[in-house]
Amino acid sequence: MTANSANLPAIPDWLPAPPLPPGTGAPPRLETLPDYLVYYESQGLTPMLLARSRPWMSLQTRKLAAKLPVSLRYYFFPFLSSYARLRRNPQWQARVNLGVRTGKRFKLVMIDFDDMESGRALVRECRLPATLATRTGGGGFHLFYRIPESCPGIESTHDCVAHGIDVRGEYAYCTVPPSEHGTGGRYEFVNPGHPIAVLPEAAVARFRACGVSRYWHVWKQVRNFRFLY
Repeated sequence: MTANSANLPAIPDWLPAPPLPPGTGAPPRLETLPDYLVYYESQGLTPMLLARSRPWMSLQTRKLAAKLPVSLRYYFFPFLSSYARLRRNPQWQARVNLGVRTGKRFKLVMIDFDDMESGRALVRECRLPATLATRTGGGGFHLFYRIPESCPGIESTHDCVAHGIDVRGEYAYCTVPPSEHGTGGRYEFVNPGHPIAVLPEAAVARFRACGVSRYWHVWKQVRNFRFLY
């Protein structure tokens, strides 16, 4: 379930995603989809099942399909155990991708780096600490942070914080390993097992100043779901 490392972009030296700190134990065993589910649950994350693209789809449709929920009921009711069917029906493992929910309710925010220059500037400006990171199937990077208890919530943004930088917060989710991207690449961990750090106050202020309506991501998913299905 791992991508060919020879075809993957190099990890930027400024990305706050060092290997697992010494003395924290061995990286988790992540070989099968149930292994990933157990890992996400052990980290207090809420996984959800996403669809997977099919070869007969156009490129744009494949990219869209690989990031949509299997069913909208699992999007609107995130604590339904949508992934329990994976344990009952192993044949589903080859048919789905995985995502995790973000937002204050789930104590998680994700920063999506698609533009490396903008990412370098954001990391330096907000002094983002080392945290769990993944490499996306499209060649970008995801950084995961805990939302501070004092923060009322962080809205999702698209190219608002900086060019090529997206934030996933309230009423949103993000695709996680070992999912397959619509272009054929796979999501994989940069530093599996690394603790998820708390988002600094400077980043909280920056993201809250740029957030769009919390229902923007809901409208986007419903629109895309209707388009695809």
